[in-house]
Amino acid sequence: MDFTAINHTDLAAQAARLRATARRIEKGDFTTQSSRVLAQRIGSHLQRASEEIEEARTQLPESGLDFHGDPT
Repeated sequence: MDFTAINHTDLAAQAARLRATARRIEKGDFTTQSSRVLAQRIGSHLQRASEEIEEARTQLPESGLDFHGDPT
């Protein structure tokens, strides 16, 4: 995302990146149980963050917002 405007595509891309990162973390080949648990927690947080971004996307005006929060 740039710092002058935000739009639906920006938010969708960020959410997708978080989901992909969560999957990679959760699939990691961790050698200890504590590392696996930590990875699952981190992955879970990233997944929730992705869902929050998707929810924010529904609040965003179709035209997006400029840096000052005004519709573009």
